[in-house]
Amino acid sequence: MSDNPQFQEAAAIFGILHNIWFATPDQAFLNSLNQGVIESWPAHNDIESNALNTLKQSLKSESLKTIKADHFRLFVGAHKKLAYPWGSVYTDPEGLMYGDTTQAFEAFCHDHRIEFKLPYRQPLDHIGIIMATLSRLFAQEGTSQVEDAVKELLGDHLLPWVERFMMSVELNANTEFYRGFSILMREQITYWEHRFQVKAKEIKLFR
Repeated sequence: MSDNPQFQEAAAIFGILHNIWFATPDQAFLNSLNQGVIESWPAHNDIESNALNTLKQSLKSESLKTIKADHFRLFVGAHKKLAYPWGSVYTDPEGLMYGDTTQAFEAFCHDHRIEFKLPYRQPLDHIGIIMATLSRLFAQEGTSQVEDAVKELLGDHLLPWVERFMMSVELNANTEFYRGFSILMREQITYWEHRFQVKAKEIKLFR
């Protein structure tokens, strides 16, 4: 485990964001958010403070049924999804999954000895899986190694397309729950982008 408190904080935050985007919400998870996670989430600026206040109200007023329905329509959908969570959908000319950017992220995970046991087969460049990868990297020991790996992940595998994902969430969500967490994720990514002076790889987007 990293002995850097800020890296430990980042590992915890990206771990929560993994659950937000990857898992279907259940009542136990919402309870955990309501019973300490949101209260302890660090607010470094007014944007984060406002988002956290919005999430507190969301957890009081938006039911599990409402949040689950929004999760389905945004990320699962029987056909068209309103916020595709896979990077390859944005970077592939035909909007297909398992494209070049998927393979590049799979190679990154292999190089850094990061493996996932997924409940079913899907492309690894899912926003939730990338959040989990960031969490693992920040939890590792070795400051310089963490910085290099996080810079590579952000610059090559996340920043080129993640703004399109977040815009889709914020434009299409019916709940403040998903809008609020999208804002918190943007602030967290932006912080580390600036902290590590990351330059995003130029990749043409098609969605």
